[in-house]
Amino acid sequence: MSPFHDNLAVLTEMLAREEPCVLFEDKVLYTRPMHAVPEPFSLAVENGVARAFLDERPDCVVVAPGGSAPMVLAAMRSLLLEEEIVCTLVVPSRLYPFDVELPDARRVFVVEESTAGGTWGAEVAHQIHQRHWGRLAAPSPSSTPPTPSSPPPPTWRSRCWSRSGRSIA
Repeated sequence: MSPFHDNLAVLTEMLAREEPCVLFEDKVLYTRPMHAVPEPFSLAVENGVARAFLDERPDCVVVAPGGSAPMVLAAMRSLLLEEEIVCTLVVPSRLYPFDVELPDARRVFVVEESTAGGTWGAEVAHQIHQRHWGRLAAPSPSSTPPTPSSPPPPTWRSRCWSRSGRSIA
């Protein structure tokens, strides 16, 4: 689920694939309006991929599943206003296989809320690193909580996303 994708369309696509699929349902999304992004960002959804962006080349791209999108958008807005760092958020409707074209940026971060080790984020960060090695300034890190808990502890969320942390990952 994501705040940018119509659930009926997502379920229709899943059933049409005629193969095993899983719908990840993040309860936080029930409290959020659909298709909402904070100003000054714009939203575009094409081919099952949502993009929250500004009309300029981003300094970095953040790839995240739908449940993490509200948290990432808040961090992106803070980075823009406080540090003048331009970010683009990419939220794929289908998490696997990851076959998303990314905007041109020298830094790509993968953010998810799960336990460390062998996760979707680690796999996506590895694929991005392999595909875009020539243009990236550094490997694409994956950000996960330090302890195996679900949901992640508030201390991790505040450290990674708060104004004082000033970092995405």
